[in-house]
Amino acid sequence: MSIFFKAYNITKIVVEDYITPNLDKNTCLQILHDYMEYIYNEDYRSIFLNLIHICIGIAANNIFFLVNNKHEDLFSIPEDSLEEIFERYFESVIFNNSIDHSLLMRLIIEYRKLNDIYELLENERKRAINIFDKLYQDGLEPTIIWNIKSNEPASSFYKESEEFEFEKISLIMINYYDAQKDVYNMAIKITDLRDMKNTTNSESDLQMNFQQNQFIISILSICEIPEIKYKSKINFNCIFSNTKSKVLVFKIENFSKMFDKFEEIDFSMKIYFMISYNFSSILTHICKNFYEYYSLNSIAKISRNVLNIILKNEILNVQHEDEVLHAVMNWSKILFDKF
Repeated sequence: MSIFFKAYNITKIVVEDYITPNLDKNTCLQILHDYMEYIYNEDYRSIFLNLIHICIGIAANNIFFLVNNKHEDLFSIPEDSLEEIFERYFESVIFNNSIDHSLLMRLIIEYRKLNDIYELLENERKRAINIFDKLYQDGLEPTIIWNIKSNEPASSFYKESEEFEFEKISLIMINYYDAQKDVYNMAIKITDLRDMKNTTNSESDLQMNFQQNQFIISILSICEIPEIKYKSKINFNCIFSNTKSKVLVFKIENFSKMFDKFEEIDFSMKIYFMISYNFSSILTHICKNFYEYYSLNSIAKISRNVLNIILKNEILNVQHEDEVLHAVMNWSKILFDKF
């Protein structure tokens, strides 16, 4: 077969006219499994990247068929392709809390050689941060560049951006300076969910949907202010989609001291975003099945903020109120034992 992939024109014809139209949920895994060894040619990288992209999309759309019928084939493909299938699938169901992901979660835990769901959650948090950092280091374009001006910054100021869209959400940026504390804050607020806009419902129904349905959005962000040579660390925020409050992303203390003169300021803020659909789905799964996970000691691996997101979730599923108390005590005790 590899003999057909020695010439560009033949390769293009074979891939686009014969292989791609005949891909299905059975053959897509074979391509993902074999393409590097048998058919990949670096000289024609763009052709093969498109082919792999299509295969990953087909696999993501048929994830439950593959898990149940092609389990060994699915988990034998290259790691990057498998992880992208997971991410693509979880992105497609980010606003659907009704699907049972128990089997899929167990298989991912097994595949990553972890022990339980909280280890998976922490593993995914670190993985998402590493991916975002690599994208940033490789030249990721800013999601938004916002010019901030204030004629009298020493008197404090508050500014909101225009609403903008990023992947599946609409949001606004909020920045405000507290002159008394000399602290500059940047926050975000989700204003709408884009998937809900792509329905035939009326505007009033859409707004009611947005307000009544609670989904977890996991957003990673980096902020740069070139004029003062500022770059934030990677921030990881979990936000309820229907929250009416702004969520603090980062703050700069002693802000006025970063300027030579703090009389009139004019600077550009570059903000980079990434959404972790995997993390959101794992966190949602924990909330839906909390009665199974509340007693695990590994709950201590998650941060206080993530624990709060779990306990405040509208879909938190417990059989007894004592399970929440037990989880909090377990989380606290294990942390205190470290000191």
